[in-house]
Amino acid sequence: MNRTLIDLNRTNWKSQLETVSIKYHKIGAWCGFAFNLIFSISDYFIMPEYWLQFFIIRSIVSAIILASIFGQRAALVKHEIMIATAVLLISVENAYLYSVMDVEMFQQHTFAYIALFIGCGMLVLWERIYSIVIVVANIVSGIILFPIFSPLTIDQVMANGGMLTISVSIFTIFLINTRYNLTVKEIKARLALSESNEHLNIQKELVEERNKEIRDSITYAKRIQDAMLPSAAILTENLHDSFVLYKPKDIVAGDFYWLEKIGDVVLFAAADCTGHGVPGAMVSVVCIEALNRSVREFGLRDPGEILTKTRELVVATFEQSEEKVMDGMDIALISLNRIRQQVKYAGAYNPLFQIKLLDDEVLEKSAKNETHYLHEVKADKQPVSKYMDTKPFTTHTIKIASGDMLIIASDGYQDQFGGPKGKKFRVKIMKELLLEISDKDLSEQNQLLDKAFEDWRGDEEQVDDICVIGVRI
Repeated sequence: MNRTLIDLNRTNWKSQLETVSIKYHKIGAWCGFAFNLIFSISDYFIMPEYWLQFFIIRSIVSAIILASIFGQRAALVKHEIMIATAVLLISVENAYLYSVMDVEMFQQHTFAYIALFIGCGMLVLWERIYSIVIVVANIVSGIILFPIFSPLTIDQVMANGGMLTISVSIFTIFLINTRYNLTVKEIKARLALSESNEHLNIQKELVEERNKEIRDSITYAKRIQDAMLPSAAILTENLHDSFVLYKPKDIVAGDFYWLEKIGDVVLFAAADCTGHGVPGAMVSVVCIEALNRSVREFGLRDPGEILTKTRELVVATFEQSEEKVMDGMDIALISLNRIRQQVKYAGAYNPLFQIKLLDDEVLEKSAKNETHYLHEVKADKQPVSKYMDTKPFTTHTIKIASGDMLIIASDGYQDQFGGPKGKKFRVKIMKELLLEISDKDLSEQNQLLDKAFEDWRGDEEQVDDICVIGVRI
């Protein structure tokens, strides 16, 4: 057993945790002190009329944080209290700053607020009660300050980032608590494994428990993602005779389906974000928020205009990062007006399949005894993301008749490997399948599509998320 392991065995796990925690908490406190003052520079350019007031508030908060740092050095303040003071003061400070902002400023600063909670998740190591107290204090501050100072209604606050901020702050409680528990277990495991080779089984158990906790966290994230998708009741109410085949590759997905009802118009979409699993799900949150803003905030109804504005919002969000982020989504978006029997479509790589009944004259000339044909409306060959040669998305107006089928999908279905030779399913086979089952009721079509996919996949791993939406006019 080497000297490092001997030293670890002689050290209590709590002192090990203390050492790690102090390191991260000092970094966090100093970051809070410095960046809180640095943000005064952006205040000066973005909100000059409030700059002096904001600067005074930020200076007071940073001074208290600095005092707690030196208090911790002198052993007058615990390191947990030092970092909790910094997070709590900046959180309450931001609640006030946000309460005097208009909609545009609120939107621009939302991700700065979210960064506070994400930063906590990466730096702090404390028990759950600290996180709960800070999140509750943050929410209470908003409840008290916004009615007094804010020109915004609660609907405006929620629609322009408030709901996203609250969701991230609550999820951070679970993230910090999971990280704290994992760190404690990791330290204990490291000490235990150094004592004897007989304890190797402990590592296996801890890894399994760790994976379970991570899976539990991801499962909780799935609940949040599911809450952002239209419910079955909403789909049935607005699309009537329809189906959605939704098969995430992992617990959470980069694919999503979206619906918004405005008057007589129903907007619905099938989207495929960059990646899958947790990274894809995080991109989907940004893309869903951008779609919602394009329709609700900017009042757009034309599919092409919606996608163009959504791309602008997605790019603006990711450009706030110092990293070069090219993430976004492919999407098929439909505007359906049943009263006017009018359909409009715009797409980023993902086409629209329209299945129509052949008229009597064509039926008489058909040698194959076919009753339906499939018309594909091509999508624009550009994504909803940062792209070298961007142009406005094209809106296609589609002629429809009673009995027509409209199908939109991500590319996960046709890209699945399987079959007798382990090849891709391909778009051609998918079109043939859609035509073959087009006269079935929608629930049966859903089942047949799912069965055909699983039969083709066999023992192969699912390669991507799947989202297929079918609507009968």
